[in-house]
Amino acid sequence: MKVVRTHDKKVYLSEKRKYKPKEYFKFICSISEDFFTKIEKPKILDIGCATGDFLYYMSMKYKNADFTGMDVVPELLEVAKKEVINSNFILGDIQDNTKLPENKFDFVFMLGVHGLFDSCSPWIDNICKLLNKKGRAFIFGTFNDGDIDVISRIKASGKDMPYEIGWNTLSKKTIALYLDNLNMHYSFRDFDIPIDIDKNEKDPMRTFTLKLDSGKRLIVNGAGMIRSLKLLTIGNKEN
Repeated sequence: MKVVRTHDKKVYLSEKRKYKPKEYFKFICSISEDFFTKIEKPKILDIGCATGDFLYYMSMKYKNADFTGMDVVPELLEVAKKEVINSNFILGDIQDNTKLPENKFDFVFMLGVHGLFDSCSPWIDNICKLLNKKGRAFIFGTFNDGDIDVISRIKASGKDMPYEIGWNTLSKKTIALYLDNLNMHYSFRDFDIPIDIDKNEKDPMRTFTLKLDSGKRLIVNGAGMIRSLKLLTIGNKEN
């Protein structure tokens, strides 16, 4: 089966979103900021940075930080270089250890990326290698509370086109077992979105919300997937 990933270009090259940060940017910063206060000039890497929206948001909060963004799509990096000043952008692949930065970082972020990968081992191994001894990694996306790993491929009905990747859901248990084997400390934090998001008829794979009687919101997409979004934090156990 031929698979591709075209969704990122469609979204990030057609929208200007730096002045309206995503709700999960705020959520991630609220959790990571306690670590930031301990380092005078933190070195920060954003894996899968696209056009630099998250680094732009972070640069407004942490003026003294050293920012690096990494992505596999050159066109996205060209936009990031123009729109996010005082940051370094590099072409790299978190699954390929020959295409990683040589230096280490205090904080590594990877947001909405790991759903592209069928296995957790390459990206976890490489993220751990990129961390300073006292560093922290923050991985945001979908993790299954149940002990089931889901590998998915999607395609619009009635269209002659390849299947798209990007919506895999590995279980918390799979991640935990792998990190235990590496002797790393980790924790998961649920993300409860505080706003309503309307369904996007032009892009059915964009997530939208459904309000529950409890007041909480389900995050779903046009493939009928419930997106159980969480923040995974990783660090060395002695820290």
